[in-house]
Amino acid sequence: MLTTDSECNIRCVAPGDADALRDIYNHYVATSTATCDLFPRTADDQALWIEKHSENPYPGWVLVAGGVVVGYASLSPFNPKPAYRHTAENSLYVHPEHTGNGYGERLLMHTLSEAPKYGITNVVALITEGNDVSIRLHERYGFVPCGRIENVARKLGKTLALILMQKQLS
Repeated sequence: MLTTDSECNIRCVAPGDADALRDIYNHYVATSTATCDLFPRTADDQALWIEKHSENPYPGWVLVAGGVVVGYASLSPFNPKPAYRHTAENSLYVHPEHTGNGYGERLLMHTLSEAPKYGITNVVALITEGNDVSIRLHERYGFVPCGRIENVARKLGKTLALILMQKQLS
């Protein structure tokens, strides 16, 4: 279900979002393979993340519903070498109590519509094996599988593959 604009808004990430973002992200660090981070983000880590995603060319956004940050998305460098400047990796996370409300879909749509404003022409998603919800979401928005790296990560007692997906923007 896709929520209406009157129920939520998406805005650029701000320093005051740090605790909410850290709570969301650290849930997935501790409980899932949606991220391959093994250690929770500290307050300093989160402040640095917000600083890096508060400016061109790799922004971050929060989705606010009912006055509460319920999810966030960002673009990050795919590779630090200058020739890759126009390709970005997207990430998005929704608070576990707010999944299934269309928030991830809204965040992905927003990311794809905003990316060209930052000179991004190609968006890649690096999705760990088993994260079928994320794979299906990206497929619905035109991402295509372009590779798989076997046995690339170990987390929560599992050895995981990484699925690479991409969407070229016009």
